[in-house]
Amino acid sequence: MLDAVQADFALAGRDEGSPYVSYVDAVEVVAQRGACYLDLGMTDAAITALAEALDLLRTGAPDRARDRVRYLSRLAKCYLLDGEAERACQVGHGALALSQTIGSARITERLGELDAALAPYGQLTYVQELKELFRLVTADAT
Repeated sequence: MLDAVQADFALAGRDEGSPYVSYVDAVEVVAQRGACYLDLGMTDAAITALAEALDLLRTGAPDRARDRVRYLSRLAKCYLLDGEAERACQVGHGALALSQTIGSARITERLGELDAALAPYGQLTYVQELKELFRLVTADAT
Protein backbone atom coordinates (compact mmCIF):
# COMPACT_ATOMS: atom_id res chain seq x y z
CA MET A 1 0.00 0.00 0.00
CA LEU A 2 2.73 2.48 0.91
CA ASP A 3 4.54 1.63 -2.32
CA ALA A 4 1.40 2.67 -4.21
CA VAL A 5 1.31 5.94 -2.30
CA GLN A 6 4.92 6.66 -3.22
CA ALA A 7 4.11 5.89 -6.85
CA ASP A 8 1.23 8.40 -6.68
CA PHE A 9 3.65 11.06 -5.47
CA ALA A 10 6.00 10.31 -8.34
CA LEU A 11 3.13 11.07 -10.73
CA ALA A 12 1.94 14.20 -8.92
CA GLY A 13 1.29 17.05 -11.29
CA ARG A 14 1.38 14.83 -14.38
CA ASP A 15 -2.16 13.51 -14.16
CA GLU A 16 -5.17 13.76 -11.90
CA GLY A 17 -3.80 11.10 -9.57
CA SER A 18 -4.96 10.50 -6.04
CA PRO A 19 -6.53 13.42 -4.18
CA TYR A 20 -4.43 12.96 -1.03
CA VAL A 21 -1.29 13.97 -2.94
CA SER A 22 -2.40 17.59 -2.58
CA TYR A 23 -2.47 17.60 1.24
CA VAL A 24 0.08 14.94 2.25
CA ASP A 25 3.68 15.34 1.22
CA ALA A 26 6.49 12.89 0.59
CA VAL A 27 7.93 13.50 4.07
CA GLU A 28 4.73 12.32 5.70
CA VAL A 29 4.55 9.26 3.45
CA VAL A 30 8.04 8.19 4.53
CA ALA A 31 7.19 8.91 8.17
CA GLN A 32 4.00 6.87 7.92
CA ARG A 33 6.02 4.01 6.49
CA GLY A 34 8.18 4.24 9.61
CA ALA A 35 5.12 4.34 11.86
CA CYS A 36 3.70 1.25 10.16
CA TYR A 37 6.97 -0.62 10.57
CA LEU A 38 7.09 0.43 14.22
CA ASP A 39 3.55 -0.86 14.78
CA LEU A 40 4.60 -4.15 13.20
CA GLY A 41 7.67 -4.39 15.43
CA MET A 42 10.00 -4.10 12.43
CA THR A 43 12.31 -1.67 14.19
CA ASP A 44 15.23 -1.73 11.73
CA ALA A 45 12.96 -0.75 8.85
CA ALA A 46 11.17 1.80 11.06
CA ILE A 47 14.45 3.41 12.10
CA THR A 48 15.54 3.69 8.48
CA ALA A 49 12.26 5.28 7.38
CA LEU A 50 12.02 7.65 10.34
CA ALA A 51 15.64 8.75 9.90
CA GLU A 52 14.86 9.45 6.24
CA ALA A 53 11.77 11.47 7.19
CA LEU A 54 13.82 13.49 9.70
CA ASP A 55 16.47 14.15 7.04
CA LEU A 56 13.78 15.28 4.60
CA LEU A 57 12.39 17.65 7.21
CA ARG A 58 15.82 18.99 8.05
CA THR A 59 16.59 19.80 4.43
CA GLY A 60 13.18 20.68 3.02
CA ALA A 61 10.91 21.79 5.84
CA PRO A 62 12.93 22.79 8.92
CA ASP A 63 10.03 24.85 10.28
CA ARG A 64 7.85 21.76 10.89
CA ALA A 65 8.83 21.29 14.53
CA ARG A 66 5.65 19.40 15.43
CA ASP A 67 6.36 16.73 12.82
CA ARG A 68 9.98 16.53 13.92
CA VAL A 69 8.93 15.85 17.52
CA ARG A 70 6.45 13.19 16.40
CA TYR A 71 9.07 11.41 14.30
CA LEU A 72 11.70 11.69 17.04
CA SER A 73 9.33 10.18 19.60
CA ARG A 74 8.66 7.25 17.25
CA LEU A 75 12.37 6.83 16.66
CA ALA A 76 12.98 6.77 20.41
CA LYS A 77 10.32 4.06 20.76
CA CYS A 78 12.12 2.02 18.11
CA TYR A 79 15.35 2.16 20.07
CA LEU A 80 13.50 1.26 23.24
CA LEU A 81 11.93 -1.78 21.56
CA ASP A 82 15.44 -2.81 20.50
CA GLY A 83 16.56 -2.62 24.13
CA GLU A 84 18.64 0.51 23.50
CA ALA A 85 17.24 2.56 26.38
CA GLU A 86 20.19 4.97 26.46
CA ARG A 87 19.84 5.80 22.77
CA ALA A 88 16.06 6.12 23.20
CA CYS A 89 16.69 8.64 25.96
CA GLN A 90 19.13 10.61 23.81
CA VAL A 91 16.53 10.90 21.06
CA GLY A 92 13.84 11.59 23.66
CA HIS A 93 15.85 14.50 25.06
CA GLY A 94 15.91 16.08 21.61
CA ALA A 95 12.18 15.59 21.20
CA LEU A 96 11.44 17.06 24.62
CA ALA A 97 13.64 20.09 24.04
CA LEU A 98 11.96 20.79 20.72
CA SER A 99 8.49 20.19 22.16
CA GLN A 100 8.94 23.15 24.47
CA THR A 101 8.86 25.45 21.45
CA ILE A 102 5.50 24.05 20.34
CA GLY A 103 3.21 23.90 23.38
CA SER A 104 0.92 21.20 22.00
CA ALA A 105 -1.18 18.85 24.14
CA ARG A 106 -1.11 16.20 21.40
CA ILE A 107 2.69 16.32 21.28
CA THR A 108 2.85 16.10 25.07
CA GLU A 109 0.59 13.06 24.88
CA ARG A 110 2.88 11.43 22.30
CA LEU A 111 5.90 12.07 24.53
CA GLY A 112 3.92 10.72 27.47
CA GLU A 113 3.73 7.39 25.65
CA LEU A 114 7.53 7.32 25.52
CA ASP A 115 7.71 8.30 29.19
CA ALA A 116 5.40 5.42 30.11
CA ALA A 117 7.33 2.96 27.93
CA LEU A 118 10.50 3.81 29.85
CA ALA A 119 9.03 2.53 33.14
CA PRO A 120 10.79 -0.88 33.02
CA TYR A 121 14.13 0.94 32.75
CA GLY A 122 13.41 3.32 35.63
CA GLN A 123 16.43 2.25 37.65
CA LEU A 124 18.83 3.64 35.03
CA THR A 125 20.17 7.13 35.68
CA TYR A 126 19.67 8.43 32.16
CA VAL A 127 16.07 7.19 32.19
CA GLN A 128 15.44 8.91 35.51
CA GLU A 129 16.90 12.11 34.05
CA LEU A 130 14.64 11.96 31.00
CA LYS A 131 11.58 11.16 33.10
CA GLU A 132 12.37 14.13 35.36
CA LEU A 133 12.80 16.39 32.34
CA PHE A 134 9.46 15.12 30.99
CA ARG A 135 7.85 15.91 34.35
CA LEU A 136 9.28 19.44 34.32
CA VAL A 137 8.33 20.10 30.69
CA THR A 138 4.78 18.86 31.15
CA ALA A 139 4.41 20.76 34.43
CA ASP A 140 5.33 23.94 32.52
CA ALA A 141 2.77 23.08 29.81
CA THR A 142 -0.14 22.95 32.25
